[in-house]
Amino acid sequence: MTMDHDIDLNDLQAEQDKLARAGHFHWVHWVIIFGSALLTIYASFLSKTQGEQRALTHYTEQTHRMIELVQERMEKYEVALHSGVAVIKANGNETNYYHWKKFAEAFHIETRYPGINGIGVIYNIPPESLEGYLQSERLIRPEYRIHPPHEKSEYWPITYIEPEASNLKAVGLDMAHEHNRYSAILAARDTGLPQVTGPITLVQDQMQTPGFLFYLPFYRDAKVDSVEARRAEIIGAVYAPFIFSKLMEGTLRKESRSISIKITDEDVALYDEFSPEMADYDANPVYSSHVPVNMYGRVWDFHFQTTQPFRAYVANSKPLFILLGGGLIETLLICIFLLMSRSNRKAISFASRMTEGYKSKALSLEAANAELEEFAYRTSHDLRSPLISSRKLIQISLDAIGEGENEKAAKSLTLAETALANLEKLVRNILDLTKNTHMEEEDQDINLREKIEGILRKLSHMDHFDHMAIRLDVADDVVLTCKPLRVQTILENLISNAIKYHDPTEPAPYLNITFHLDGDKKTLLFEDNGLGIPEDQRENIFQMFKRFHPRTSYGSGLGLYMIKKSADQIGATISYKARAKGSSFMVTFD
Repeated sequence: MTMDHDIDLNDLQAEQDKLARAGHFHWVHWVIIFGSALLTIYASFLSKTQGEQRALTHYTEQTHRMIELVQERMEKYEVALHSGVAVIKANGNETNYYHWKKFAEAFHIETRYPGINGIGVIYNIPPESLEGYLQSERLIRPEYRIHPPHEKSEYWPITYIEPEASNLKAVGLDMAHEHNRYSAILAARDTGLPQVTGPITLVQDQMQTPGFLFYLPFYRDAKVDSVEARRAEIIGAVYAPFIFSKLMEGTLRKESRSISIKITDEDVALYDEFSPEMADYDANPVYSSHVPVNMYGRVWDFHFQTTQPFRAYVANSKPLFILLGGGLIETLLICIFLLMSRSNRKAISFASRMTEGYKSKALSLEAANAELEEFAYRTSHDLRSPLISSRKLIQISLDAIGEGENEKAAKSLTLAETALANLEKLVRNILDLTKNTHMEEEDQDINLREKIEGILRKLSHMDHFDHMAIRLDVADDVVLTCKPLRVQTILENLISNAIKYHDPTEPAPYLNITFHLDGDKKTLLFEDNGLGIPEDQRENIFQMFKRFHPRTSYGSGLGLYMIKKSADQIGATISYKARAKGSSFMVTFD
C-alpha cells in the first residue's frame, strides 16, 4: 500500500489511545480538586479561629472604651467644678445667690454637661460664725435654713445650687449630717483634690436610686501645702450631685454596644444592667470580667459581661461562607473537567470514525486534534479567569463581613455574581457551539425580513437597544433556502455585537441592515458607527475567544468564531471591512 503522507497505523492507534486517556480525569485533576478542598477546609478553620480572636479583641476594646468614657465624663465634670472655683476666686473668694445663678445660667450645664444634676457651693461654717452666715443669706432668702440637725462641731451646708427648682430639697442640706457626705468633703479639704462620696441617695431623687456628690475644695490662700494649712484656710467646696443612672445615660448609650455593665462601690451597686429582665440579657455570657478603677478617692468596680447580640458577633458566618464558596468552586472545577472530558470523548468518537478512508481521514484527525487542543487550551484559560476573580471577590466579601463592612461585602458579592454570570454565559456558548457543530439540520425556506424582525424583538431587552437607530432595508419577499439554526446564529450574533460594541461617546448610534441581489448571489450588509475592530487585530477576527474591547464588553469571545463556523456549514461567506467610523460585515449566500 502506498501513501501520500508518512502516516503509520501504529501512530494513529497511539493517538487514539492518547485521546482515550484524555477522556478521563487525569491524576493532576484529582490533585487540583482535593488540594482545593483541603485549602478550603483549612481556610474555614483559620477563619473560625480568627473570628474568635476578633470577638475577644472586640470585647476587650469595648470594656476598655466604656471605662474610658466614664473617666472622660468625670474629668469633664471636674473641669466644670474648676470653672466654678475660678469664678469664685476671680470675685475675691466671694459669691452670692445672684452671682452664682448668673454663672450657672451662662454655663449651660443642662446642655453642656448631660447627666449632671446641678452645680452648687458648700461653705464650711464654724459654730461661732453660724449666726452671721444665716443672717447674711436670709437677707435674700428669708426662708433659708440649715438641715437636718446633727452633733458635729462644724457645718457644711449647701448654700447655692443651680438649677434651683429641681434641687430645692438640697438647699441648706448639711454635709455633716451623714457619714458618706461628711467623710468625702473632709478628704477633699485635707488633700485639696477632687473627691467623690460613697454611694448615697440624693434628697432630690424621687426614685431613691444610688447617687454621689463630687467635691472640689477652695481656700482663702492660694498656697496651701499642708493638711494644717488647708484646714485653716478652707472656705468651702464647689460640688455637683449625680444620680448614677442619669450619669450613665449621658455617657454610655445602650444601643451602641453589645456588653452589659455593672458598677459597684464596696459591694453597693451604683449601676446594674445584669438583670434577667433586660431584653438582651445573656444568662450564660460568652465573656465576663471585672476591673477595679480608682475614681477620685473611691474604688469603683466595673463588671462586664456579653449580651445576646454579642453572640451574633461571635457566630461568625465567614467560615460557612468559605466552605460554601469553596464548594461552589469545587463544583465548577469538576464541571469544567467533565466538560473537557466530554469534548475529548467526542474527539475519540470522531477519531474512531476515521478508520475508513484512512489516508484522508488521518489528515483530518490531525487537523481536528490541533483545533481541539487549541479549543481546550483557550477554554481552560477563559474559564479559569472568572473562577479566580470570583474566588478573590468572595474572599474580599467574607473579610468585609467579618469586619462589619457590609456595603463593601455587598459590592464584592455583586461583582462575583457578575463574574459567575459571565462564566455561565461562556459555558452556555461553548455548549451551543458544540451542539451547532454536530447537529444535523435540513434546509428550509426562510423569510429573511421576518427572521431579522424576530431577532430584533428577542434582543430588545439588551442595554442600549432603545438608544440605537436600526434601519432594516430588506424586502418582504426575500427568501433564503438554508439551515435555519445556522442563519439564526449568524444574524443574531452580528446584530447583538453591533448593540454591545456601540460607541458610548457617539450621540446617534445606528445599525443599517441592507439586502442586495446580484444575479444568484444574495448579500446582506451590516453597517454601524460603533467601536469597530482595532487594525492590528483584524486578520484574526474570526478566531475563537477573541475579545477586541475587553473593557467595554464581557462577551465570551466566541461570537464571530460561531458566525464563521455557521457560514462555512451553509456554504456562505462572511467578510469584514473597516469604515472611517465603525464596522461593516458582509454575508453572501450562494
